[in-house]
Amino acid sequence: MQRYVTWTLSAGCLVGTLLLFLFFPDSLRSWWGTTFQGGIVRGLPHLPVLLLAIATFWGSHARQDKVTLLALLLIGTHVLLSFPFPDGLNSEALRQGLAVFLPWAFPLLMIWPEASLKSPWGWGRLGATLCIGVGALLWASNHDLYSFCAVHLATIPGGVKSLSPLLALITLWVLSATEGPGMGLSWTGSLISLGLASLQGETLWPTSVANAPWPVFLSFSTLFLLGGLYGVTWRRAYLDELTGIPARRAFEESLPRLGRKYAIAMVDVDHFKGFNDRYGHQIGDQVLRFIATRLKRLPFGQAFRYGGEEFAIIMPGRRVHQSLSMLEDLRKSIETSNFTIRGENRPVEKPKHKDRPSGGTEQVKITVSIGIAGRSPLHPSTDDVVRAADEALYHAKETGRNRVEHNGRRKGQEGVAKRMNCVVQYSGP
Repeated sequence: MQRYVTWTLSAGCLVGTLLLFLFFPDSLRSWWGTTFQGGIVRGLPHLPVLLLAIATFWGSHARQDKVTLLALLLIGTHVLLSFPFPDGLNSEALRQGLAVFLPWAFPLLMIWPEASLKSPWGWGRLGATLCIGVGALLWASNHDLYSFCAVHLATIPGGVKSLSPLLALITLWVLSATEGPGMGLSWTGSLISLGLASLQGETLWPTSVANAPWPVFLSFSTLFLLGGLYGVTWRRAYLDELTGIPARRAFEESLPRLGRKYAIAMVDVDHFKGFNDRYGHQIGDQVLRFIATRLKRLPFGQAFRYGGEEFAIIMPGRRVHQSLSMLEDLRKSIETSNFTIRGENRPVEKPKHKDRPSGGTEQVKITVSIGIAGRSPLHPSTDDVVRAADEALYHAKETGRNRVEHNGRRKGQEGVAKRMNCVVQYSGP
């Protein structure tokens, strides 16, 4: 949910800036002139270079070579447009050439496989990226081609400068759908911003802001890339790669934010080691994904992969007795679900036609043991609650597995003495 809020705010800022440029240019220019004065303002048109440098180093550190190459290409483009043009080279033709070729770097890098410079694929990707800049220079030096586009595309706002980014955007959407979401939102926002930036000097802008689109919207383009890098870094740090649910680090960082009323459950797959020994680790990974899919649907808590075949569930605002019946329903739903061993020919996704063979040949029953504990005088801290839930889980496994146990089912005088001692010393509610 937080990710979509971030992207919504970013897109809202981009649209708001676009509306200011189109409908309130004089007010915007007046506000800028009275608010920002001094020599430092002269360097603001080059702010994108600073942001792109950050994207370059961050992308390299996060091993996102595609973002690094794209940021370097945008830096080179900005530097090329900032230098005085030599005689015989039409500056507007160069802008047009860059607007035609530069957007296609996005779909090109999207489909290009990840590879280092030690492989031919890595050098090929670098060469293809450099060819984009060379193509823009060749376009600018061809006066006939520039004149042809200016005449025949005059009826389209922005001409070829808007047409090429639009076609590249459609291509990017198609490729992003086949490759998976990944950084699709980031690259889409960045490409749209770059398309707006390339329209600098076009008649669709009011005269007072005609020269501002490039630095402003190029900055937005870079911010979208930085947002995508942040998303990649966050997913690596907090999401479990195998199951797609939050990992142990996210679990541990969620504990201090819990209030005074909560419960924690630990879930363990029964006989998982024997299952791995019999069917192999690939089938074991399918079981973990199967359990994680069930845990994702929980309406009463947040699931985490704690480690190995063990999962954790945080249930804020709930007591143990309020959660037992729901955990029992979860246990029963997993027990009664049919898990089919994925065969070698079974597709990863569900077939669209029922007459297609699934490839699965054997069905097995998967069960889980669950231990739950809540905050109480006996367990005043989150660490105590986690340990108590773990102890309840081990008790469930020792007493037959495929059951739900909670920390209140202890017997013996030692347990009673501990409770009485904690009640005397505990001053909380």
